[in-house]
Amino acid sequence: MRDALGQRGEWLFNLLITEFHSDAGPIFKPQFLGDKWQHIDFLVELLGIDSFIPYFFVQVKTTRQGYTKRQNRLKK
Repeated sequence: MRDALGQRGEWLFNLLITEFHSDAGPIFKPQFLGDKWQHIDFLVELLGIDSFIPYFFVQVKTTRQGYTKRQNRLKK
């Protein structure tokens, strides 16, 4: 069940990061890295830049516990 929750979180991240923000489409292009990288789930490129490709890495975390009230962080 734990793997199903993690996979759902990864799919939700992919859906949200590729949301259309204009008629041109999404501004980010995520690439799922699979289980090959221990601490990185996605490499995400910023679209629309011609001179170079800006990118960042994302680690997706999921929980059934919700958030803390004061720090707005995931509960463990």
